[in-house]
Amino acid sequence: MVLSVIIPYLYAWFIGLLAAYEIMLFSRHSEGVLYRQSLGMMVSGLMMIIISLVAIQFTSTVNPGIGHLIFGYHLALTLIFRIVGGVGFVLVAIGAGRLKKIEEI
Repeated sequence: MVLSVIIPYLYAWFIGLLAAYEIMLFSRHSEGVLYRQSLGMMVSGLMMIIISLVAIQFTSTVNPGIGHLIFGYHLALTLIFRIVGGVGFVLVAIGAGRLKKIEEI
């Protein structure tokens, strides 16, 4: 279980956080304001996605309600974290779209 599930999740989350940190450092040293804003949006989105994935994994591990429809705090937390992840994906898409527009000009 540890070798096949836990370590790959931890590795993927660590690499994602490291990538977001490196993009943040790159955005701080970039010349243009538009680049900084677009890259900042992408970093914010990546962080929201990774944090929501960690939180969803934690809540599903703590209270595994597979096969049961429970309307309680577990469902509410899962929905909140999924919405946060969705907002993160939207931020990444907007940031990437702005970067694409900047490069076309």
